[in-house]
Amino acid sequence: MPRQPDRMTRPPPGTPVWIDKALVEQTIAVWQRYYREPLTEADAVEMLISVGNLVSLLGRSHQHPDG
Repeated sequence: MPRQPDRMTRPPPGTPVWIDKALVEQTIAVWQRYYREPLTEADAVEMLISVGNLVSLLGRSHQHPDG
């Protein structure tokens, strides 16, 4: 049985402030074509946090010439 999309009334605790409803909706719109099962808003938040962590890590390593 396919997962039913959940309805995010507010981001889960600990969600970065840069993740808003519009960004979640855009993430789902862009990525849904690559997934067989429907993406949920929670899936999109998880994707965004992961990408944010990657960007943060890359930014830190770029700041340190030895890193």
